[in-house]
Amino acid sequence: HPLPRAASDRVFTVDLTHTLDHDIKDGQGNLLYPHGFTFNPLQYAGLTGGLVVIDGSDPEQIQWFKGSPYFQNHRVILLLSGGYAALLKQELQRSVYYLTHDIAARLQLKAAPSVVIEQDNKLTVREVRLVAKP
Repeated sequence: HPLPRAASDRVFTVDLTHTLDHDIKDGQGNLLYPHGFTFNPLQYAGLTGGLVVIDGSDPEQIQWFKGSPYFQNHRVILLLSGGYAALLKQELQRSVYYLTHDIAARLQLKAAPSVVIEQDNKLTVREVRLVAKP
């Protein structure tokens, strides 16, 4: 899912709380979760390392990631909004995944690079404007 480069720094919060619009039943037809059940997936599975989204076709975003504290933390999940995962996986010596439309929409991502961190059962998203070095 392509994202434009961040034109400004921006921080916002995303609440992943979801309310079911239908019943969920098991294989025998027994009700597991009723229509209207509300839950926050972060209460069941946390995002311990966070996410970083970069455009892998932008050398400045790659350099920013390499110089960030997120680079050394292999619990951080790296998602690409552009570029080729196989090339970056080899260059960075770490797992690299593609940003999907569904993830971008659910996290309300509008620009890259972005950093997504769990805080108080919500996600804090920080879009980072890269400033050219003189």
